[in-house]
Amino acid sequence: MKKIIKYMIFILAIFLINISSINAEEYNGVIEKGEAIDGIYYYKTREDTEEITYPTHSFHEAAHIYRDSINHNIVYCIESWKPLTGATSNDFKVYDHNVLETNLSDEIIEEINLIAYYGYGYKDERYDHTSPEWYAITQLLIWKIQAPNYKHYIVNSLTSTTSIDAYSSKMGEINTLIKKHKNKLSLFNYKMKINSQEENPELMGKLKYYELDGCDDGIDVTIEENKVIIKSLNKVGEFSYSLRRKFNKWNKKMKIYVSNNYQNVFEPGDMNDDIVTKTISIEPYKLEFSTYLFLPFRINEDGKDVYTTYFFPNLEVVIKAKNDIYDGAGNLIYKKGDIFATTKSSSTYTEIPIIPGTFELQIVKSIPGIIGIPRTVEINKSNVSTNIILNKTSFIINAHKVLEQILDDGSLTTIPGENISIGLYAAEDIKNFGGKLYAKKDQLIRVYNTDEFGNIQKKDSFLLAGKYYLKEITELDNYEINEQKYEFELSYDEEFKEIIETEEVLIENKLKTGKIGIKKLDAIEFFPLENVSYSLYSKNHNLLETKRTNSFGDVEFDVKMGEYYIKENKALDGYIKDDKTYYINVDYTNPNPTYKLLNERIENEVKPTEPTEKQESPIKNNEDSKEQTKLPNEKQENSISTSKEEIKENNEIIEEINYNKEEDLIVNVPSTNVYNYDLILLFLLSITFISIKKCIEN
Repeated sequence: MKKIIKYMIFILAIFLINISSINAEEYNGVIEKGEAIDGIYYYKTREDTEEITYPTHSFHEAAHIYRDSINHNIVYCIESWKPLTGATSNDFKVYDHNVLETNLSDEIIEEINLIAYYGYGYKDERYDHTSPEWYAITQLLIWKIQAPNYKHYIVNSLTSTTSIDAYSSKMGEINTLIKKHKNKLSLFNYKMKINSQEENPELMGKLKYYELDGCDDGIDVTIEENKVIIKSLNKVGEFSYSLRRKFNKWNKKMKIYVSNNYQNVFEPGDMNDDIVTKTISIEPYKLEFSTYLFLPFRINEDGKDVYTTYFFPNLEVVIKAKNDIYDGAGNLIYKKGDIFATTKSSSTYTEIPIIPGTFELQIVKSIPGIIGIPRTVEINKSNVSTNIILNKTSFIINAHKVLEQILDDGSLTTIPGENISIGLYAAEDIKNFGGKLYAKKDQLIRVYNTDEFGNIQKKDSFLLAGKYYLKEITELDNYEINEQKYEFELSYDEEFKEIIETEEVLIENKLKTGKIGIKKLDAIEFFPLENVSYSLYSKNHNLLETKRTNSFGDVEFDVKMGEYYIKENKALDGYIKDDKTYYINVDYTNPNPTYKLLNERIENEVKPTEPTEKQESPIKNNEDSKEQTKLPNEKQENSISTSKEEIKENNEIIEEINYNKEEDLIVNVPSTNVYNYDLILLFLLSITFISIKKCIEN
């Protein structure tokens, strides 16, 4: 019995030793050392060698491409410390699968095949690994997997031990492709509605490598760019589709060459196809509807509506086809206008099954201002729930805001008032459909802002019938406040209308008015000058009004807010005429600007008669109100003149007048070609004396 057991053990051992010989091919060729790869050398080193078995701990060799001698297919070494060249015919056995003699697991062989697939010879729209250097890079990566305890480098000579960094980055490129390969498609199982369409995007960007392998009859599947387009075909249930990625770089299977005396080598081959199968669940649609009215219950003091819900059950609801409806096979099921279903509304929601298509829901229920407006629903992507089938009349509030404006020629026009707030107020107590108070009299209900054209046109679905008024809220700096209430009434027509538009309300703002004051004084003794003529001009120098100073030397012009010019027309006898043109801006910051203007006497003329008694002028400089007098400034670009030459000459003498806050404004009109030579000579002598004194002191 013991002999039988020993014999069986011996037979089993022989079987295990020779199991790797199954499916072996006779190979009469050799592994050829092909062309050298320029500038690339391998450097190998290990620390576990024994001096007798392995006489060296490290060595160099030049990189070459190796092939089998019969088919000339490239191969890679998978035993980095054994010799390869020198073998003769019949030294190798060839297998189409992994064998024990490789001392490598199936997982490692699969990893090596992945490296070879994305290594030398791989090319796509982004990567190109067809140059010979990629063979050396691929071989080095295979050794790193096959012999992880040894160190392998790519160097640039047979003596160098320094790795070339550029090849390290290229090895990383292959590893990146392998990592992407191991990430499966990021597609999802789907739940879909009948006769609908879904797009399933592939997040990893790998869908471009796949093709459709097949799908069940209940769905239609296509691939577009980086999305799977799925269409359900009017059937309910579970259906599936498959995508396939083929690895046909080599168009052959892998092989392993095994030798007792030389390196085992690996001939890469195509991997198994990658097939992804996904399940699609097709479900019917549901339509939910409720027949209720959503109306304001009251309006708070802050202008916000408080809503309430009015339900109307037991109403007959008719569901009609809005358009022609077809089944998944393209057959006409319902023509436009055909009744799909008739049902009763409930106190909450009514639910019915429905097919894809566009439908119209109709209900008959009408009280003043309320009716069942047909509701259109489209069933094509999800269950549909519609809540408001009863509607009420909507009102459109119309108003137009205009602002008075003064034109450059001094005439008046109107312009649109943009971004001005107008309030809508209740002109009486407003009650809702339940008879309860919605808004109190004079309560602010809405605030509207005008658009760029000065218009308000607001549709409001929650305003109730009653009397209202519009009133301006925004206060404008240069305009009079408009306190007027513009009343109107909202009412429902006998024949129901979905929208009622009110007549337009015109709201206007007038420009504020102001005064331009001039006090005319003698430039030496400052007594008033009477009967001096001044003219007021528009912005573009159109004559608006001419007046003369009174016995106090005062003249006033009543104006609206705007830009003006003033000019003296004729000087009194014995005085030099002021030919300047003064620009004045009248606005809310300075509504009543007043100026003191001085006239110089003509030299060697008899002194004009001074008023017997100086009197207080009614025109002041607004000092009590602490308003600064607006000065003539450099906007006075054009003098009033009868010719272009005079305008040019006058413009050259226009100058800005400095204002001293401690004193009254004095504007002198300079004389022409008159100088005080005695004062000039005295000034020059003083300068000379000071200079001589400084020189002596130094």
